[in-house]
Amino acid sequence: MRLVEIDAPESDQDYGQRSKQSLSDLCFGKDATVQDQGRDKYGRTLGRVACNGVDANLKQAEQGMAWFYVQYGHDPAIRAAEEKARADGAGLWADANPTPPWEYRHGGQKKPKTNTASTGGTGGGGACGLKSTCGQMSSCAEARHYLNDCGLSKLDRDHDGVPCESICGH
Repeated sequence: MRLVEIDAPESDQDYGQRSKQSLSDLCFGKDATVQDQGRDKYGRTLGRVACNGVDANLKQAEQGMAWFYVQYGHDPAIRAAEEKARADGAGLWADANPTPPWEYRHGGQKKPKTNTASTGGTGGGGACGLKSTCGQMSSCAEARHYLNDCGLSKLDRDHDGVPCESICGH
């Protein structure tokens, strides 16, 4: 079963076990209904789940136990629930910059882009490499590249659009 509209931390990721426990607390041993929305490429049922009448997908987002899955989500209530949980520092949002599961599954960053621009070795352009922390960046330009081109959002801990404050200032 894959709960639609949300993406929860992987089981070995920070908050993964807490998210799993939260869903278990909501649904284990309770009557559940599923709004079947088909199957994914792995053959899992895609659906919206209610346990004893409580929308588990929405509740996980409200409690800060899952992200609104922007790529596949359509329900503004779940998006709003994530935004409120984020603002309140609930669940995984207690961390300054939690790694989304879609980044975690790809080693902390999105798949490399095919940008072939070069910056003469300063690290400001080109394909995404394996760097994932500010300590690995050699310049502000490289940090900006990893944030903006590779989607490595954890470089921007305060969400102000400036990566690696120690390198880029502010």
